[in-house]
This record gives sequence, structure tokens and C-alpha cells, in this order.
Amino acid sequence: MLKDIPPGAYVVTAKVADSEADYWDSSATQWFIVSNLGLTTIAGDDGVHAFVRGLGDAKPMAGVDVRLVAVNNEILGEGVTDADGRAVFAPGLARGTGGKAPQLLVAETKDGDYAFLDLSKPAFDLTDRGVEGRPSPGPLDLFATTERGVYRPGETVYLTALLRDARAQAVKDMPLTIEVERPDGVVATRDVLRDGGAGAISPRSPW
Repeated sequence: MLKDIPPGAYVVTAKVADSEADYWDSSATQWFIVSNLGLTTIAGDDGVHAFVRGLGDAKPMAGVDVRLVAVNNEILGEGVTDADGRAVFAPGLARGTGGKAPQLLVAETKDGDYAFLDLSKPAFDLTDRGVEGRPSPGPLDLFATTERGVYRPGETVYLTALLRDARAQAVKDMPLTIEVERPDGVVATRDVLRDGGAGAISPRSPW
């Protein structure tokens, strides 16, 4: 058992003791790296978020140099992790194809610790466990609901709507156009709704 191995890339080979095989003969070989850098990436509409944490204590690591490397070994982007252990790469850097497609996330400290994450492998997917969640919203995210789902002709419909941006912050003073369609798809009415404060709208109409 080897103890206190410094960070780095290593190769382990194995052969039968007292073997007379020549050095150029094939032998069992396995490479590995020793590192305290734990890497995680999350891709969204606002870019690629890279997180670096210490494997020994799971705490964020600040000041780590991070690089996004393409298939052709071109460096697509560089960054330094902040106090949260995070570095963000622009969305366009992850949209390349062919040789420009992102391949590796490489992290390195000034002390010589080094680690990488292969971005070409399938992401950790839990959607078959019923935790896929809702799709990532765009620049504007609207949540609208009525107080119930079934109405009789002539009854009043109470609608509540919340307008938020990509960071879930209220979008103020932005008018919304609401269209009510008949069962045959024809638009029965169209109204412009005004912000009632903090990106909230609560109109009522006898639709």
C-alpha cells in the first residue's frame, strides 16, 4: 500500500514475478491521477457552470484555474473559481461542433494539484426516477393559474399570473397579452394586462 502520494498522474504496471519477458512486451497497465479536486459541471441557458470542491472536506475551493478544452485541444475558455468554487463559461463556448465541441474541463492549482472531467460522457441522469423537473426557462418565465379548472357559461374567471426573469426576479411594468381560445381554436377574446406590482397580475373577466 502506498501512502502520502503527491498529486499527479501515475501509471501502474503488473507482471509475473521473475518473468523473463522483454520490456517491450505488453503488460497489464492502468493509469490514474491523485488529486483533491472534485469537479462538477452544470449546463444551462446562461452557460457552463464549473464547480470545484475539495474531495477531503467537500468545501468550495477558490482561486483554482479552470480551462474548457475542445476536442481539437484548443482552449475554448479560461477562468478562476470564486469564493463559491465556481467558474462560468459563456453559453456559446459549449455550442461548438466537431473539433470545436467541448471535451474536457481541466482544473489546476498553484500548488500543482491537477484534475480533469470528461464532458463527452453521458451526464448523471435521474429522470427515470421521476425527478426531471420542469424545463429550464428562457429570459422570461410566466406562471399563470386560475382558482379552479371548470366554469359554467357566464361565470367569472379569476386569473393570477407571476412574471419572472431567468433568476426568478420579478419583471416589473411589462404588459402581457392574454388570449382566450374557444374549443375550436378560435380566439374569443384578447386583453392586455398591466403589472399590478412586483411582476404580479390578478385580473378577473367574465369569459
